[in-house]
Amino acid sequence: ITVVYIAADDAYNITIWLNINGEGLEDDQLYDERIPGRYEWITVGRDAHSADSIGASLVSAAFKNKQIEVGNAGFDMVFQEWSLTSIPYLLNKFSGTSTGWPPDYKDDIYRIALKDDWCTTWPVASSNLIAIGGPLANHITEYFNDFTDAFYGLNTTEAPFTPYAPFVGKIIGLSCWNKTTYTASSEVGYAVITTYKDINGTVGFLVWGVNARDTFYASKFFHEEIIYELQSFPLCATSIIVQIDYIDPEHPTFTIPEVLGTISETTVELIKGGIHPDP
Repeated sequence: ITVVYIAADDAYNITIWLNINGEGLEDDQLYDERIPGRYEWITVGRDAHSADSIGASLVSAAFKNKQIEVGNAGFDMVFQEWSLTSIPYLLNKFSGTSTGWPPDYKDDIYRIALKDDWCTTWPVASSNLIAIGGPLANHITEYFNDFTDAFYGLNTTEAPFTPYAPFVGKIIGLSCWNKTTYTASSEVGYAVITTYKDINGTVGFLVWGVNARDTFYASKFFHEEIIYELQSFPLCATSIIVQIDYIDPEHPTFTIPEVLGTISETTVELIKGGIHPDP
């Protein structure tokens, strides 16, 4: 939304009008200001490592620096104190105890669903939300793992979705031509920054790594650098895979081996991403 301030012949009378998408702006406007949208939610896993929470603080700050607000925060699953549920949670619970374990948030074919809303006033399904932490740590990320162009190979009792052995426990570039996979070691880690809009209108923005430190440093990389560079990426880019080199574990360095879209991959600035021919 763009708010345009127009000065009439009488300089003391200023009118405003609202413009959607910045199209058809007048040439004689006094000045204009753009009002970005917002994310209703930023989430971490209830049972996740605390590294995800400090990563979430950096991602939230990065959006704030771009004047994009975050409205609320919550867990994926129910959290209680004094047998009371006070902190928001976003997943629908199909069965189980008052708080529930991950299987309680899945239907009989292991699918996860978002709640309609929190306290009737904050939409969940159809909202814009940010999820920090991988699909084993944050089940909001697991929900979007079915859709994003970089995903995690899940093959657990609770999520037997990727039984193909070369993919299990790894990041897979779905639209990479040769389906390159990435896994972490003591010297190198990998993370995903990705977005997807569900057909029900829910927008997800996800930052997650193979391990907790990968999630934290991907969040730090997003906050300090890549959020600005993404402004010049092709509009078709929906996911990036980040390589994190821990030769100096307290000062890791970052490269981007994959820039992915819905049907293919691309190269940005000659060094980010690339085309990986099908062998």
